[in-house]
Amino acid sequence: MFIPWLRIPARGVHAEPGTPSVRAVQWQSLASGVALWTWLLGFFFFGPVLGASFGASANVLAYVFAAGHIVGLVFWAADSRRGRAGIAPLAALIPLTLVELLAPPLAWAVPLAAIGGFASACAVLRWLRMLQRAPRPGLALALAAGLANVFIWLLGLPVDAPTFTRLAGGILVVLAIVVAAVTLRDDGAPEQPLSVRERRWRPPLHLLLFAVAAYVAGGVLFGTLSAFVPAQAVAAWIGEGPYILTFVAAAGWTRPAGLTSLQTWTLAVIGVGAVCLAALYLLPWDFALAWTLVMAGLGLADAYYWRSAIALFGSRGAMTAGVALAWNVFIVSGTALATQLMPGLPLARTPIAGALIALLLFALGPWLSAATARRPDESPRALTRSEAQVLDLLLQGLTDADISEELHISRNTVKFHVRNVLRKTGHANRRELRRSYAAQP
Repeated sequence: MFIPWLRIPARGVHAEPGTPSVRAVQWQSLASGVALWTWLLGFFFFGPVLGASFGASANVLAYVFAAGHIVGLVFWAADSRRGRAGIAPLAALIPLTLVELLAPPLAWAVPLAAIGGFASACAVLRWLRMLQRAPRPGLALALAAGLANVFIWLLGLPVDAPTFTRLAGGILVVLAIVVAAVTLRDDGAPEQPLSVRERRWRPPLHLLLFAVAAYVAGGVLFGTLSAFVPAQAVAAWIGEGPYILTFVAAAGWTRPAGLTSLQTWTLAVIGVGAVCLAALYLLPWDFALAWTLVMAGLGLADAYYWRSAIALFGSRGAMTAGVALAWNVFIVSGTALATQLMPGLPLARTPIAGALIALLLFALGPWLSAATARRPDESPRALTRSEAQVLDLLLQGLTDADISEELHISRNTVKFHVRNVLRKTGHANRRELRRSYAAQP
């Protein structure tokens, strides 16, 4: 199999009682992630299926859905027991999707969209919780979101065939939400305790500022560039390609220690895109370079923000991650709404404005990176008893075979605990872990 992350022995995986195997968690997180992202991107979040079903009213429903999603992220995250309250919130999305696909009158569609946004937030938080147990959550995020974006991109290519998009997309989103509801069922695994210091609701300030800088600048540049070329040409030629490629690469292969650099690179790429846009007014350049850079920058921004949300869920709990994602949806949807309500917005429509945006992003990137280094996102989350035992033996220099014999567990279970220890302590490998602990007084 071409994905090493999925190549796991079929035998010999013995987890602790009540804990799913490594292989089950990996496949479940991938299946549920693809299904959830496909449903969100294909239908309610400005997806092609929504546009084919409701036409000019699609944007209204997308913003209503986003508002419900923002409220839901905070509501379900405020109490972990509430976010794990059975399958009802997820099951309710199935008939809701079917009714919306029938394109009911707007008076019915608006409240259904709000309910859908509210209930789907529970699914998003459950998936983040599932990723906490995945050996490589970043790669699970990259594969799930990347595949979903490819599906939606292909679905949106026949833009002159709304009937095809509505029919094929309707089947796709219904199957997606059914799979998501089945795979995101609560497994009953206990929540790991957080110390009083870790029980925070506000995400780090530098993450909130990054969202404003990246998504407002990127959204305005995206809206400006969209006026240069018909949507059909964009979809058929460049489209979402730069976004998908950069998101998958950055989300899947950036190590925790490299997230700070990813933050700086994101703003730099969007800034260079602003420079290219400014040059369009002075030089006979093609729009393709500016479009590619802006889309790539938005892909990097999403990769950084989602990786940070996963880390916050593990280090500070669901409430902090929920507020961070709610802020993300608010900034993105708010920027999109502003650019639609004010199509003649002079911002980024002159060379001077484009250059100023670029300079601001170039200056803000290093400052945010320095702020991240001074106040890191992740405080080590409490290890389970088994993980603490494995950490103690690792620091003594024992091998996997030695730890397996000492604790009377399989080697695969040892590897599972080692991955969790490395992720929670923020180390890339065992050598770095031992070196870090050896340096402590």
